[in-house]
Amino acid sequence: MSLPSYRRIAGATLRLSLLASGGVFALAAGAPALAQNARQAARNFDIAVQPLPGAIRQYMQQSGIQVAYPADLAEGVNASAVKGEFGSAEALSRLLGGTGLTFRFTGAGTATLERAPQSASGTIQLGPVQVQGDGGDYGITASLTSDPNATEGTGSYTIRQTKGVTRLDLSPRETPQSMSVVTRQQLDDQQLISVTDALRVVPGIVLSHDDSDRHFLYSRGFSTTIVQVDGLRSYDQDASASFLTQVDTVTLDRVEVVRGASGLLKGVGNPSASINLVLKRPTSELQGHASVSAGSWNRYRGEADISGPVNEEGTLRARAVAAFESRDNFSNYYHKEAQTYYGILEYDLTPDTVVDAGIEYQYSHTDGSTYGAIPLFWSDGTRFIAKRSWSPSSKGAYLESKSRKVFVDVKHDFSPDWQARLRLTDSRLIRDMLVRQIYGAVAPNRQTGLATIYNTTLTPDRKAKGLDAQVTGHVDLGGWDADVVAGYSWTRGVLHRTDTTKDQPTTLLADWDGEIAPLDDWSGASVVQRRTMERESSAYATARLRPLDGLSVILGTNFTTYKLRDVVNGTLSRKLDESGKFVPYAGVVYDFAKNLSVYASYAQIFSPASVYDANDRVLDPVTGDNYEAGIKGEFLDGKLNTSIAGFYLRQNNVAVAVPGETTPSGAQAYEGQDGVTSKGIEFEVSGEILPGWQVQGGYTYLHARTAAGSRVNTGLPQNQGKLATSYRFHTGTLDGAMIGANLTWQDATHYATSYGTAKQGNVGVVGLIGGYEVNDHLSLSIVLNNLFDKTYYDGYGLYTSYTYGAPRNVLFTARYKL
Repeated sequence: MSLPSYRRIAGATLRLSLLASGGVFALAAGAPALAQNARQAARNFDIAVQPLPGAIRQYMQQSGIQVAYPADLAEGVNASAVKGEFGSAEALSRLLGGTGLTFRFTGAGTATLERAPQSASGTIQLGPVQVQGDGGDYGITASLTSDPNATEGTGSYTIRQTKGVTRLDLSPRETPQSMSVVTRQQLDDQQLISVTDALRVVPGIVLSHDDSDRHFLYSRGFSTTIVQVDGLRSYDQDASASFLTQVDTVTLDRVEVVRGASGLLKGVGNPSASINLVLKRPTSELQGHASVSAGSWNRYRGEADISGPVNEEGTLRARAVAAFESRDNFSNYYHKEAQTYYGILEYDLTPDTVVDAGIEYQYSHTDGSTYGAIPLFWSDGTRFIAKRSWSPSSKGAYLESKSRKVFVDVKHDFSPDWQARLRLTDSRLIRDMLVRQIYGAVAPNRQTGLATIYNTTLTPDRKAKGLDAQVTGHVDLGGWDADVVAGYSWTRGVLHRTDTTKDQPTTLLADWDGEIAPLDDWSGASVVQRRTMERESSAYATARLRPLDGLSVILGTNFTTYKLRDVVNGTLSRKLDESGKFVPYAGVVYDFAKNLSVYASYAQIFSPASVYDANDRVLDPVTGDNYEAGIKGEFLDGKLNTSIAGFYLRQNNVAVAVPGETTPSGAQAYEGQDGVTSKGIEFEVSGEILPGWQVQGGYTYLHARTAAGSRVNTGLPQNQGKLATSYRFHTGTLDGAMIGANLTWQDATHYATSYGTAKQGNVGVVGLIGGYEVNDHLSLSIVLNNLFDKTYYDGYGLYTSYTYGAPRNVLFTARYKL
């Protein structure tokens, strides 16, 4: 498919969604009860006597109301039958009759279950249902989507349930592994516009900003390459986390991060972390917003998001999202233009079957881009110190990126206890990059003042397809309750990449102003043409058993087949066939107190490499074992989650960068090392600690060593702390105001080369946020980053170069919502 057809497809889908959204407006105007009176309007209910979880699922489907509750609240509870026409509140009240439970509405279309209060004699006192207003607890309109775990509209910095670790719907407390979620509310409050911004606040994640448009991700001492969209990997390891982190979050409901091996999510269990980007879904009620932003370095942004039902029955729903951004940077010659489009249609094919289909398209063009950054050293070993605004790039360098993702998702309920889901995805990522810059890997000569100019073009073109089919359900195994999921996934990716490198002239650094003569003649250039094919298929199964009250045992496995073919300049450079690879997982969770659980888990590590040695050969797969144990807490009816974990990894053939060595195409060269270990402690807290006060934060201690006892990566901190928080006022003269802050801190790092050793001491960066709701529709916000204008390195080491962290900067946003 040619590039122009991407734009035609994206534009056609967006226009279709916008037309559907126009129908949303018309329908909302003609039938306001759909958006305003969801609880009062009578609906037809047909729910049989059954265990409460299945009954609640049917209630949500038939009412459009999202119901949240702690999992242990529903254990052993049977719901009453509901048949006939009732308002949503009355239907839920009848459903809970005799269960000892009550409920309260927390938003226009959200409710939560609670234990009914009891008198001193132990009898249940059923008071009136609590309805806290259409705006929810804190004036935030709830989102009603087919995603039961959606965070949009919850107003929270935590999540009640996720499939992010085991593929089963579990609360964070029930999940025997470390995980973090950046919710829609946090994305909005902190103005986390790119996935890079979102990951920057996640405890345990280290971002290394190694050139103008790439961030490499690390967790537990190792690089992170698994990035999924809605649970399916859509981009290749070549793009991996580095370019994908530039994705705009306007299309996302949340960002999920699982630390440690992730073999249950993907046949290959990366020992670092896996990232899952969860897309927004259409809502069953009309909602929408538009916003404009302006900030430092000529940054301007606009976005729009409209969603709701298209027909009067509400069986067809649509959502359309668009964003545009233009900005410079604190470094010279840099300018970026970006566009994002997302359209999705969702249809209730039958009362038990939901089909949605959508497309996401993102485009960006950067002038003055770099590949690598400022040289770390002069040739005599002294440090090369430049101003923060200094750029090694020429004005003619550029990076253009186009990505397109098409998906179809079909969900069917066979019964209250059994569901099936089929997901298909097709994606393409194309980049075109011209690199003409001062090259840090060859240190400038201090005596002559001459520096090497790196001339190269890179044109990777990656196509990927994916499929995932699964069934989930509940079974009784001789008196033991068990939740199970089983399925099959398949992904295939093909990368075509051509790197063309011209001879490297020199220039006087003293005269460097980004101007360089055009290079029109590339004859005699070194050309590396690569075709890499990856194919992975996995049959997986997971079961959660409850042999005793308060005890859960989770067992799972993946049977994986992985194939790789890497052809360089017509010659097979690398061939890898792994058939029937067994990747097991085991976890246990025990509730030893009302709000506390202890857990332990084991996962095997098998991760094909994505980097090359000095001879341009892909390294062998990483193998090993991942152990983790800890304590998790759930407080305030699930509004606040805490965890403390200890982990230990042992791996073989871990990719370690070789200082000063590159591949034939000029990329960093790596070598595999055996006996590499990583151990440490992670602490995290997320959610509401007091009414209106949201927080996400954590601390990580890391001890990663080679078999010889040296640090695996000295450029990564051993101690790291992060905190993001906001507080909303709901009474008094400050009613409608929001204030908050964010903090990142890490201890000293260093990077050794043949020229010398670069060091950075402890770094702490503080930011502030604020906002004010002018009325029910208009809100204003401000984000101030790097409050104290700290000068620090945001990444260093790659190609013997470094980047500065952004100086103090500000972003203002005005947002209007329906």
